[in-house]
Amino acid sequence: MRESRRMPQQSLPRVVIAEPFSESGVSLLRENGVDADVCVGASRDELISRLQGAAGLIVRSETKVDRALLAEAPD
Repeated sequence: MRESRRMPQQSLPRVVIAEPFSESGVSLLRENGVDADVCVGASRDELISRLQGAAGLIVRSETKVDRALLAEAPD
């Protein structure tokens, strides 16, 4: 009997979306294997919490992305 080998399941890369972003853009990310974590209107503390383990951050011009915010999101 042939042994079946399972590859370890990898989690999807997660991207935090902190500002309004078109639904078609969110769908495009998800269709291409990205876990889109939409948190529009979240407080800075909530944003910092959501950034833990995230592979990316999508903003436009409202969210201030500074050294302090990046320091809180080491991943």
